[in-house]
Amino acid sequence: MLSRLTVAGRAALIFLLLSCCALAYYLVFVPVMPPPPPLAAQQQEERQRQWAQQRQLRREQEQQQASAEREHAAAIEKDRQRRKYLCDLAASCKRYSAARLDCAPAADFKACIQIKMGPHADDQVYACGGYGVGAVTALPPDTPSDFECFLLIRFGL
Repeated sequence: MLSRLTVAGRAALIFLLLSCCALAYYLVFVPVMPPPPPLAAQQQEERQRQWAQQRQLRREQEQQQASAEREHAAAIEKDRQRRKYLCDLAASCKRYSAARLDCAPAADFKACIQIKMGPHADDQVYACGGYGVGAVTALPPDTPSDFECFLLIRFGL
């Protein structure tokens, strides 16, 4: 019977025999894994619960850290805005002080100040002490220096 088969037929027959031998070997010698005992399933569930709790705790910590970073950035921005306001106030008060000296002999002091200080003179004048008699209002002690103001306004530092 083998002599009548072609080369391709013989190869197919050999392949079929080898496949049957491999299947028989697998069925006989490879052990079947028993299902995990109930204790292992409980331990697995407990591990999964612990992992879920750890992930939740990590998420909460990350959210708290992000919130703290946002608050810190907001505080820095608020401080920068205050320092910029103080720089603007210091510059306005310097202009007002010089304008007061220049306008002292003028007949209309208020009109002279408005001409010298520009369109927003009233706001600047009241911030620096008003039109009354007396010295210009002292600036707060935490007013930045001229160099710090230059850096803040020019470079946003």
